[in-house]
Amino acid sequence: MFLKRIFTKPPPVELAVEKLSIADVHERLKKLKTEKMENGRPKLNAVVAQMGKARETLLGELKALADAEPTEEIHPGLMKSATEARTRLVERMTRGLAEIGNDPEFSVAALANFDEKLTRATNLTTDAMVVHGRYVGSVFGSRFSNIQLYLRDLHEMFRQTHTIIKAIIDEGKSLDSVSSEVDAFEARVSGSKKIQDEIKSLETQARNTEETLVAERSQLAQLESGEEFKRATESMWEVNRIKLEINRVEGEVIGAFSEISRPLRKLENLASSGKHQMDRELMKTLELCIENPGGILFSDGKISAAETLLLQASKLISENKVDLGEKEKRKKLEKVKELATDLKEYKKRLELLNKQLEAQTQISEHPVQKQVAGLRHSVEQHESKLKHAKVSAEELDQKLRQAKEEIEKKRVNLEKSLGETLGAKVELTF
Repeated sequence: MFLKRIFTKPPPVELAVEKLSIADVHERLKKLKTEKMENGRPKLNAVVAQMGKARETLLGELKALADAEPTEEIHPGLMKSATEARTRLVERMTRGLAEIGNDPEFSVAALANFDEKLTRATNLTTDAMVVHGRYVGSVFGSRFSNIQLYLRDLHEMFRQTHTIIKAIIDEGKSLDSVSSEVDAFEARVSGSKKIQDEIKSLETQARNTEETLVAERSQLAQLESGEEFKRATESMWEVNRIKLEINRVEGEVIGAFSEISRPLRKLENLASSGKHQMDRELMKTLELCIENPGGILFSDGKISAAETLLLQASKLISENKVDLGEKEKRKKLEKVKELATDLKEYKKRLELLNKQLEAQTQISEHPVQKQVAGLRHSVEQHESKLKHAKVSAEELDQKLRQAKEEIEKKRVNLEKSLGETLGAKVELTF
């Protein structure tokens, strides 16, 4: 039992739950990013300091190589080639080392830029050694060997610096990625709150509209049950009935004149040809009897003129100046005499009907009619508005449920990611 107690692994430490708002998370991630960069600063500064010294040493060796003389007699052709190669080697390597002359600022962008400079310096110095090193080494061997040695050391420092910078940048990118997840989550939460606000606004609008509808429907029912509206409605029906009666009377007159159109047109032809004398006003009335006989019923003068014309038409029929059969002749004469007798009666009937129409129209145009019509229109508009608000609220409610489900899934994943990043058990509050 004693040994079992000694070798048994202790249970894992249960981390305390940290309840963090989204603003708190942003602050913690920002602080952690700064801390991680600062943690890499001493190591980077140390390597960069060594690299600076190695760079200066190598630049000194390059200067010494530029001034060096061969230790033994060299063929003139080889000497010329080696000298030219040395000049180009020193020039290209010096230019490459100039890229890393200043220490980098300690920011992600500056470190990334400095790392690119190290890569260019590595490529330039390596290419210079590959292209020109064979000739230079064959004539200036000892000096060239020193340069090879110091360049290898410097390249190793470049590699170490690159590794440190990459680690710093990768940690920064990792934290930026988590920050982006938090931003996306925050946008989802904000979007869901906006949907909730829209739903509340629509619900308030629906309640207000329903209250307005109750008031309007009550007012409408009260008006429609009142005596004034009933009288106005009855008058509207009476107006329509009178209009139909007027149309029927006018139709009778038009029909009567239509039945005797042949004698009337015969009379018109005789008058136009000068075979029958007729003054200008009587001629106008004759045209009216043929084209628009209803127009003669509103003037005593036109009725008198029409009666005269009917007598003249009757005379034409009696004198057989209109081509009619005996039976049709008798019918036309009877119709002409009947119409001549009835014209004034038609006029009286229309005058009475128009007076009735005017009286009933005044009653039907009572202000209560406009009130009822306005309320009915308003009720229709508010019913449509209420329906739209309810449908929109239902659609948004469904959208909100989907958004909350997505937020819950994202919350679980984000809390896990934040826990791994911050080294704590995180519970997001929002």
